[in-house]
Amino acid sequence: MEELLELTKKQLLMQKIISACLAVMVVVLLIGGGILVGHMNRMAASMEDVAQKVEEIDMQSVNDAIEETQGLLESVDEFSMAVDGMTEKVNSLSDWFSGLLGGR
Repeated sequence: MEELLELTKKQLLMQKIISACLAVMVVVLLIGGGILVGHMNRMAASMEDVAQKVEEIDMQSVNDAIEETQGLLESVDEFSMAVDGMTEKVNSLSDWFSGLLGGR
């Protein structure tokens, strides 16, 4: 009977230790959850600020700037083709002069 009583006391002590550990874990989880909720609230407020800033962007101006840039790129492309054409004509004129003077 004494052994059974000792065993029961040991089991009760272990259950108290386990219960205390579980209580500490619950408190830690509650504190961590509270901190997480605070961070999430701040993140949500920051995201609202970002969304408001994005709404303030004038997309029509951005689209106009893109169209102007595309127009400039087309003009540069046309200018490049014209320079290539002039280079070919100068090369052919140089070849013609070289042939006329007997260089080749």
